[in-house]
Amino acid sequence: MKKKFRKLILRKLKDFLRDNSASSLLEYGLLIGFSIFIFILIIAIVTQIFEWTGGQISELFGVIG
Repeated sequence: MKKKFRKLILRKLKDFLRDNSASSLLEYGLLIGFSIFIFILIIAIVTQIFEWTGGQISELFGVIG
């Protein structure tokens, strides 16, 4: 029983190591992670621009009125 189980495990391990689909999955995972990072970075930059613009408008209205 142990020998059959060991052979099964070794065969599955060899099949997994020969399979190239895991590398594609890793590449897609990295692309998704990088895309999320870029998205968060863009949101942070846009938020900072809005905050800066709001401050400038407040100063302008302070000078005017």
